[in-house]
Amino acid sequence: MVGEIRMKILIAEDDPNLGKQLSSVLREDYAVDLADDGEKALEFLNLYTYDVVVLDLGLPLMDGLTVL
Repeated sequence: MVGEIRMKILIAEDDPNLGKQLSSVLREDYAVDLADDGEKALEFLNLYTYDVVVLDLGLPLMDGLTVL
């Protein structure tokens, strides 16, 4: 649908297979960004507004609790 507003989701996951699988499935219906470490996740969060964040607590560079 033209002009459709889609829910925006950030996935913060350092496992490359899991991150790709999650984002691939969710991109069918939602706008999705994928961060593979805590610093990238925080950068995305400072730049954009998300409706949902799927946050791995054991991220490299900055853990998920710190990002939260």
